[in-house]
Amino acid sequence: MAQEKEGNIMTIHPKQAKWKRNIEWAQVSWNWMSGCDGVDGVHCKGCYAKVMAIRVRGRFGYPKDDPFRVVLHPDKLWGYQPSYLPAWTKQQTPMINGPFVKWPKHPMVRKKPSVFFSVSQGDWLYAESNWRREALRIMEACPQHIFVTLTKQYDRLGRIHVDSPLTEGVGIVPLSYKIPRNVIVGISVTKKNQVHGIDELRKVPALVRLVCFEPLLEDVSEDVDLNGIGWIIIGKRTKQHRTPAFIPEKAWIDALIAKARELDIPVFLKPNLPKWYPEPIEETPYDYIRATIHAEEPRLVQGRLGFPIFPKFRYVDPEGEGIGDLEFTCRECGHVIKRESANIDDSGWALPLIRPAERTVCRNCQTKYRLYVDIYFKKEDEA
Repeated sequence: MAQEKEGNIMTIHPKQAKWKRNIEWAQVSWNWMSGCDGVDGVHCKGCYAKVMAIRVRGRFGYPKDDPFRVVLHPDKLWGYQPSYLPAWTKQQTPMINGPFVKWPKHPMVRKKPSVFFSVSQGDWLYAESNWRREALRIMEACPQHIFVTLTKQYDRLGRIHVDSPLTEGVGIVPLSYKIPRNVIVGISVTKKNQVHGIDELRKVPALVRLVCFEPLLEDVSEDVDLNGIGWIIIGKRTKQHRTPAFIPEKAWIDALIAKARELDIPVFLKPNLPKWYPEPIEETPYDYIRATIHAEEPRLVQGRLGFPIFPKFRYVDPEGEGIGDLEFTCRECGHVIKRESANIDDSGWALPLIRPAERTVCRNCQTKYRLYVDIYFKKEDEA
């Protein structure tokens, strides 16, 4: 195991060697959607996610006719009974042991601070904006966890920022979206013709940006600029049915490591590579992320927050003058949790005056909630 550098909180996990998993740098795979349309309609050669989807076709929410089609897995996205699911999702897929059994590894349920690989069975930028927006809300609501994402859709990276939770706004025009600090935005780069994706990644306002050179199929070291990148992963292509394994040359990897060392970027070499180095190089930015979040709001990273769902809300205007309240009620007992002033403008939009990410508890049944009204909704579009 590589040693931690002095004066550097970028980190090696002391317990990392004990993790039992297929993805060495994560503890949980959170596949709230699956599938990929492929870059320019062509899937990557030897894609393990496609092979896995074909293996489980017709089960666990994977379509039987086209198992790698982009689909939502509502049971994994919310992990609870669907009584409070948004109205836009109708394709609810039952789990194998019954409809919507609580998933114990859901970010809102899992107590231990963990590292989640968000969507290992597809490309999350092919997901509908509603799906991605809900997933990012859950990520933002769980700052004790870290979420790693990967994509090859470089031209769609800007959608992550737009779909992130709103931090401030005036009227019906949102002013600022913010990618959660615990979300690592990453891209996959395997060949020289994909290096331009790093320039697009640098435009994303994320705390940590990841470039995953797995599988590394060509020597890209001369073309790569790692400025603004917070982490790199390097690995080989494993054998997938008729697709043979491919091991990159050691000189290619040495050149990438040298560039990363110049910029003090953590490097993670997948164990599937030959043992070319005296000790495994398995550096991660997880401690840096946790330290940053802890500095901003110390209590957020102490453990499970436990605010799993959002309360119901409706607009209350007894006088019919367009000046009323947003009334939040408990989904379990119907008790009124809170009221906030809200006005209806001439176009029928409600303008809630509530801070995003506010946490509260129902005084009647002690159910915990997050008051997260960052959408300016029509009067008739009540939750």
